[in-house]
Amino acid sequence: MSGLLLAHAWLRTVLPRPLRLLIPAALIGLGLAALLALLVEPTQAWARVGGGQSYGGSSRSSGGGGSSSGGEGDLIFFLIWLCLEHPVIGIPLTMVVVIVLIVKARMGKRWSGVGGGSYRPATRPGPSSGSQRSREPAVNLRALQGMDANFSVPAFLDFAQVVYARCHRERHGELDALAAYLAQPALAGLRQRSQGLEGVSDIVFGATRITSANLRGQHLVVEVHYETNLTEQRAGKSQQLLVTERWTFRKQLGSLSPSPAQLVAMACPSCGNPAETRPNGSCVHCDTPIGAGQALWQVTEASLIHQEPVKPPPLSLGAGEEAGTRLPTVFDPMLGPQLRAFQTRYPDFQLPAFRQQVRDTFTQLQRAWTAGRWEQARALQTDHLYQSHRYWMDRYRRFGLRNVLEQVEVLDVTLAKLTADAFYEAATVRVKARMIDYTVDKSGAVVGGHKSKARTFTEYWTFIRTAGKASARRGDLQHCPACGAPLDRLSQTGVCGYCDAKIASGAHDWVLSSIEQDEAYQG
Repeated sequence: MSGLLLAHAWLRTVLPRPLRLLIPAALIGLGLAALLALLVEPTQAWARVGGGQSYGGSSRSSGGGGSSSGGEGDLIFFLIWLCLEHPVIGIPLTMVVVIVLIVKARMGKRWSGVGGGSYRPATRPGPSSGSQRSREPAVNLRALQGMDANFSVPAFLDFAQVVYARCHRERHGELDALAAYLAQPALAGLRQRSQGLEGVSDIVFGATRITSANLRGQHLVVEVHYETNLTEQRAGKSQQLLVTERWTFRKQLGSLSPSPAQLVAMACPSCGNPAETRPNGSCVHCDTPIGAGQALWQVTEASLIHQEPVKPPPLSLGAGEEAGTRLPTVFDPMLGPQLRAFQTRYPDFQLPAFRQQVRDTFTQLQRAWTAGRWEQARALQTDHLYQSHRYWMDRYRRFGLRNVLEQVEVLDVTLAKLTADAFYEAATVRVKARMIDYTVDKSGAVVGGHKSKARTFTEYWTFIRTAGKASARRGDLQHCPACGAPLDRLSQTGVCGYCDAKIASGAHDWVLSSIEQDEAYQG
């Protein structure tokens, strides 16, 4: 800005008066252009598989990086100069800019976090430069696994969705049938919300994530954050709602979590029958104490945080390079020993072949997303992740929108972490990709994104596989890994229609379990 002022001073000494009068007019035009830029600054919103555009701050151009503070600083200096040199114009214009900035700040606070955020730890602005990483404190899941050797994050998230959906579907009826999983405070809260309710249907999960895990007295306590679409029927009318909730689960210290199959089946871990309990918490089938958190995870609180009618998803206008793309890869410090141990357990494991499988999975997911045929990607992802993606696809479809991904190119796949729990092996990779990303309405008009400018980004993708089993697909994503049949009869629950194998469970090969953005990934 100082260079601009020096140039202006020099021009005033060399130009005739008529031409000098054009200088303030040109500068005023520059100020109005900057003001217009503030008014129409794009917001980042959900788009593509994983929703990275909705997560970080504004995207950066391909040639640069850094924040936009320089342009705003120039505008401030320009307004100061204009107030001093031409107060009749400068003072009113400055007042307008201040009012716009105040309104913009308040609207930003009001709408922050709306629209994206399926399975990300948070929805908050990303870092303004490539040298910093903005994160929330990590949930200490390793400590939890130390107290419950059977605790598995993928299994628990699937279970948390099953319990949530079952409770909501039963809200208008008899919730007592779920007494094994609902403490009285949670039961009372759900009943209070159900006054006048005739039914709940079409529950789709946008986000299901663990926000805290700790020890309280003699219980392990886990808090889960949900973002869902669901339809309520009241007075003969249906209304689709966006709902945010926080549920608290507890289980007695010293007991082991049931297996993944028992969790999602909501079965007694002792006899395998449906988990139904007597008033004292014992199983009605085998008398084993399982209720009140004795052996099963029990919901002690089901808090409604916010709900509103479904609205159109906010659309992204960004292109170029996303925030976080140039951050260094976060490697697990134990990756080297973990990889050697993994290769000892699975001598046939080849890292190049696994990287290619990641590339193929990435490409197939983007293809299914663009086609609006999400069932084509059902075999490649866990239940809770499939539901998260379906949430956004349904929301786009409801408002006549379609997100289109073209020229998809995977630039790099970097292994960052290998872990294992009692049931699953997990591999986290950082994927760097580039694609054309835009959104069209029913008429085919582009209403978000860019149809010709590519977007470059990186994300952390975590794949899981049942522990103790080697890959069965060996890179073939088009056929059932159990029987070899085509996947044209795959159910919404990820079960092969030919052999009834549960493909999406990770029992036969790697399936995608989570996608995290650079700004959020905690290692």
